[in-house]
Amino acid sequence: VVPTYLALKLVDRNLNIIDYHINDNLEKMIAEISNYKNSTFIPPKQVVNVMRQYQIEAFKWMRTLVKYGFSGILADDMGLGKTLEMISIILDSEINKPALIVCPKSLCYNWKNEFSKWAPNLEVVNIIGSIPERDEKIANINLNEKTIYITSYDSLRNDIELYENLSFSYLILDEAQYIKNHETQKAQSVKLIDSKYRFVLTGTPIENTILDLWSIFDFILPNYLGSYNDFRSSYEKQVMDSDKKTVNRLVKKIAPFILRRTKKDVIKDLPDKVEVTITAVMNNEQRKIYE
Repeated sequence: VVPTYLALKLVDRNLNIIDYHINDNLEKMIAEISNYKNSTFIPPKQVVNVMRQYQIEAFKWMRTLVKYGFSGILADDMGLGKTLEMISIILDSEINKPALIVCPKSLCYNWKNEFSKWAPNLEVVNIIGSIPERDEKIANINLNEKTIYITSYDSLRNDIELYENLSFSYLILDEAQYIKNHETQKAQSVKLIDSKYRFVLTGTPIENTILDLWSIFDFILPNYLGSYNDFRSSYEKQVMDSDKKTVNRLVKKIAPFILRRTKKDVIKDLPDKVEVTITAVMNNEQRKIYE
């Protein structure tokens, strides 16, 4: 069986079909992805009234992808609310299965706090701590309950064998530059986890070279960009040389699966900037260390 997303290799920049043999269902799918802003999907009532318009559009984009069994890269600028946008999709899900979020260790509690704020009715478990603590939490994962599990890239890498027989509704990677090198154990570990949908949150989908993008797509849509060697020979040098034809061809392939907005793009939806100056006075011990 060929994944449906491979059919989107047959679209041009505007998502217009270039092969007249494609059936009506596929044409409808492409049209809906292209016009996601006009979809009738509405975020859950718990968050819809606090979401800004561009965040609602992000929900519609992800919800449209989910409708067709696709995954994607949410690449909004830092500070635009990617966490809330992702939580809205999880809240909307009617799948009674656990979801897994993988992020840097420093963000594990931040994710849990955000769920407490926006989705207090969902049970959230941090799979961090000592090896015995993590082992116990993983062993107690109920595959028939909508519980959110959060772990770090390092913990997942070390615990990967314990996830072998587990399946999740959503597998979400935050700060996905952690998997930009497909040869690392972190990148290989997350790709072993079984899930129905996969989403990546990152402000920098391409941090060093175009090959970073291949590794992320290998996670969300395996084989969509071909093998690593094929992608490298087809795109790396040409993109570095600013070959417009090659760049355009790549953009056509990846555009349906990446949502990228900068602060400049959504400035009208952002609140006024507030600057607060706080003066911190050192105590005697701090002053001694400083001196």
